[in-house]
Amino acid sequence: MRRVCLLLLFAMHVHLGYAQILQKTVSLSLQHQPLSVMLTEAGRQAGCKISFPADEVAVWTDLSISCNSKPLGEVLSQLLQNTGLDYKALPNAVVIFHKPQPARSQEPAVNLLGVVRNEQGAPLPYVTIAVGTNGVMTNSSGSYSLLHIAPKATVRISCIGYEPQTIVAEVLAGMKEVVLKFGRHNLGMVEVSTAYQRIRPEQSTGAISAIGTKEYETRISTDFLSGIQNKLPGVLINNDMKFEGNSLFQVRGLSTISANKQPLIVVDGYPTELTLDAINPNEIKSVTVLKDAASATIYGVRASNGVVIIERKQAEIGRTRFAFRTTLGVTGKENYSTYRLAPSNTTLNYLRDTYKDGTDLPVDWTRYRTSYSYYQPGFDILLDRKEGTITAEQMAARFDALGDYNNAAEYSRLFLRSALNQQYDLNISGGTQQATYYVSANYTGNRLSKMNNDDSRFLLSGRANYRFNKRLSLELTTDYLETKSNVAPVPDFMNVYGYERFQDKNGNPLPIFDGSNMNPVFNDTIIKKGLYDNLRYPLVDMNEISDRNKTVSNKVIANFNYHIGHGFNFRFGGIYENSRADLTHYASEKSSEARQYVNRYAEQTDKGILFNIPKGGYINQKNTSALSYTVRAQLDYNKIIHDQHSFNVILGAETRKVTTSASVSSTFGYNDQTLLQQPVDYNKILTGSWVSQFAYGNPALRFENLFSKAYQDDRYISGYFNGVYSFRGRYSLSGSVRIDQSNLFGTDPKYRYKPLWSVGGAWNIDQENFMKNVNWLDALKLRVAYGINGNTSKASIPQIVATYASNLRTSPASVALNLGSMENTALRWEETSNLNMGMDFRVVGSVYGSIDYYTRKSKDLLADAQLDPTKGASSAKLNAASISNSGVELNLHADWITRKRFNWNTGIALSRNINKVLALYVNNKQQSYQYIGNNYVVDYPVGAVFSYRYAGLDTNGLPQIYGIDGKRKNPGYGALDEGLSDLEYQGAGMPVITAGISNRIDIGNFYVYCMVDYYGGFKTRIPAPSTGSTRPLAGTENYFRQKGDEQKTDVMGLYPYWLYNAYHGYVYNYSDIRVVNGAYLVLRDITVSYNFRNAAVIRRIGFTNFEVKAQASNLMTIGLNKYNYSMATGSYARRHLVPTFTIGLFTNF
Repeated sequence: MRRVCLLLLFAMHVHLGYAQILQKTVSLSLQHQPLSVMLTEAGRQAGCKISFPADEVAVWTDLSISCNSKPLGEVLSQLLQNTGLDYKALPNAVVIFHKPQPARSQEPAVNLLGVVRNEQGAPLPYVTIAVGTNGVMTNSSGSYSLLHIAPKATVRISCIGYEPQTIVAEVLAGMKEVVLKFGRHNLGMVEVSTAYQRIRPEQSTGAISAIGTKEYETRISTDFLSGIQNKLPGVLINNDMKFEGNSLFQVRGLSTISANKQPLIVVDGYPTELTLDAINPNEIKSVTVLKDAASATIYGVRASNGVVIIERKQAEIGRTRFAFRTTLGVTGKENYSTYRLAPSNTTLNYLRDTYKDGTDLPVDWTRYRTSYSYYQPGFDILLDRKEGTITAEQMAARFDALGDYNNAAEYSRLFLRSALNQQYDLNISGGTQQATYYVSANYTGNRLSKMNNDDSRFLLSGRANYRFNKRLSLELTTDYLETKSNVAPVPDFMNVYGYERFQDKNGNPLPIFDGSNMNPVFNDTIIKKGLYDNLRYPLVDMNEISDRNKTVSNKVIANFNYHIGHGFNFRFGGIYENSRADLTHYASEKSSEARQYVNRYAEQTDKGILFNIPKGGYINQKNTSALSYTVRAQLDYNKIIHDQHSFNVILGAETRKVTTSASVSSTFGYNDQTLLQQPVDYNKILTGSWVSQFAYGNPALRFENLFSKAYQDDRYISGYFNGVYSFRGRYSLSGSVRIDQSNLFGTDPKYRYKPLWSVGGAWNIDQENFMKNVNWLDALKLRVAYGINGNTSKASIPQIVATYASNLRTSPASVALNLGSMENTALRWEETSNLNMGMDFRVVGSVYGSIDYYTRKSKDLLADAQLDPTKGASSAKLNAASISNSGVELNLHADWITRKRFNWNTGIALSRNINKVLALYVNNKQQSYQYIGNNYVVDYPVGAVFSYRYAGLDTNGLPQIYGIDGKRKNPGYGALDEGLSDLEYQGAGMPVITAGISNRIDIGNFYVYCMVDYYGGFKTRIPAPSTGSTRPLAGTENYFRQKGDEQKTDVMGLYPYWLYNAYHGYVYNYSDIRVVNGAYLVLRDITVSYNFRNAAVIRRIGFTNFEVKAQASNLMTIGLNKYNYSMATGSYARRHLVPTFTIGLFTNF
């Protein structure tokens, strides 16, 4: 009995001991932390050890709890709720174990197949899908597969930065996708992809902007760039203005003079040598822009201009899915009645005033009847009056008849039409856990606004993923692109006199002045001799001249991935691209081009006219081919140790080769029906001694434009390293190193192995304990990074470069070489050092974004530098120039209202970039006009605007300027010109500030979206009114006629020609009165959409999505200057934009 009592007392003591452990109080306030951290902290406060199975607890990585002085048992029950885990108290310890499932009746298991996305529609990788200890993670496409799960089991879906969800398995099995909402500490960014590796947003130290599928597809896009225009801060995309002949596409300004100026484009993990036409806008999964050294140095000598990473959609595990899209866009015809133009008789009035109604013609006026010399329409009336064949009254009547006619309506009817854009897109995807596939086809056809002009594009793409086993997988991608275009010559409206006619009363074509190169009287003379009609008939040329271009491109990507284990992964793969472009220029015998070539090289002989260029058509064929490949091997290490230390490291090497070749051939006397051609004696006519007897004003031929060949071979080999280390999700350090070698590189050892590198750090302040009570601040991260990127130019290489030329000083012409560039053994990469400081934030739950400040200094830029003339040239391109850029960027997204059936959000992308040329060779003997057209002047921005200080017209009607002393003077040569001192800096010539503001309102299945663009902080020059223009601008009619007019007009008109010099023209066209504020706004898009996916008839048919969109683009623009001139119109004469209206159907089934 005594032993029984002692046993009972011992049991009661043990039970009370266990109970006392669970009654100890703890206080926890942890947000978005792993379960293991919470259990360890609870045990520490309770003074006991909590043991748990690490593999089962590790599944739960994103939990939150807030309790104050609660019993340990109660806290454990709360923490382990819905985890499939339970606890048991022991003396001075608590054990966590897997809770046994109660016996259930046998129910058929379900398979969980689907995709996880964020609220913006972007797929989410690395999301944990777990049932107890059985779990998987989503892949890069957000897809997951979890098989043979009990129907009533609880599935937990969690990801760092997002609110976790728990869903019953049988419910989840019927869901095609799961949408995770941003967590309190989420910065609003998706996972960062550099194509070499993926980095979690909280780990990133670099300046990166990105958009996902939902944001990209909010508007209807028929080309890639329009989908990202003004949506990513720091990225300037502007087709309204040109720099050095190209539209603006820049990341954080210009950082080079002679090298490539556009960002590097990376598609599906590899840089592409193909054009942007190869990107189907309907396949965009995400677009990421790497803007600083920390993010972009991994691309080495191709990263100075920024890197644009494009990830395309991938297959999702599950049944076969179809998506079909079609759009139709219509752009109306131009309305010339709104143009800023002077009356059509303005040029006729000036013509009469200049020659005093024919009484003051040039002394040699008869040459206009006896030679090819040509003149504007109406001058023949003055000749008739001079010859006395018409009276003054008849002359006036003929001028009135011409001046009363305006051909704008006729031009529109004969040469223009409404432009149409049609697009059809179909993709098919699906697969199993072992293999997935994605196949897409896209056709885009454009009927352009000019008659007989059109183009088309066909894209076929296939992507597949094969998983051979748990360790080895293969990704395959193949693309086919075919583009075709047909360009016919339609005369430029602004290059045709307003009173010229294109047809007679019977509809027969009539010639125009532009391009005829001969007066009508002399033209009749050569026709009688047996030569061709030399005049240009636009209606004929539009049908008889064409440029047909066909491009075919292929791309294949293969990547093997081998999971070694313990965080290591090995990747090996590459890309192969080839393309061929065939451009055929054909001018039939009826065209003015073929006729004028024949006439120019015809000669009079004793036997009659000899046609050195045979009669018939002319064909010029240019064939260009390109081949490139990249092979890459890379070792990855990605692991979290003890829930505190995170490593994301890559080490790799790659080799790249790019080969291009081109050839040109020409044929005369060609017949496109019989394909016959005739020989030409080029040695006879293509010499400097040849003089045209009949048509010297016609275009001349050059042998190198008729026949040529070119070949180029670029080879690169690289090694690289990039690593990111994070501690407790609070602090991150990054480092990157890359060494590039090339066959185009210099031979100096001190430059050959110079690495490009970067370092960076990030601090997630919101994770600190002292920030836990700041309720309005949900997330805050500070970033800083510094490093060096590179760029390369082919303007200079280690060898002498010479190009083929014809020496026209000999007869016949002999072969010559033009010196392209000098030997440069000290050639090195252009370098850009980057310092970036940034802050990412999220406040009051619904407003998030980033702010960045950066400075960039580019040095060793290739530019013209002075040489000792005894070396064979006075200048050569050397690494001798420098440019700086600095700026601020703001990316802001605000969800003002978030309800089940009503949402309103706003996006703002704002950038400010200031650049300056720091160093460049300057010829101090330059004249003032040479600075005006020079885009690179030391101590001023690239493309700076300089102008003369206008001082009005003098009494002779010639422009004057103010000198540096403030006194008026006449411009002129030599000592009269004071170079840069005669000019005034007006401002930057390219936008300093760019902004895109978007708003989207969702009401149920309907949404409306609006996008406004702003470009500012720069100056633009408006053209000067010119009496010599074919279509003078408004105000030209008020030109200077006589002394005294200088008090009321600034338009040059009549003046003593012997007093005029070229500087008067420079002053008139480039004076400060022609410069205005260039800032402008554009209402870029208004898009409305309604989704009928919930309609019963749509669901019965089998559609899972049935969306109809309508969009109006380029609705209006406002120029922020006194003329309301906006560069969005493309021309000062043009007041308004021509809107495009598009309707689209987007379906899934």
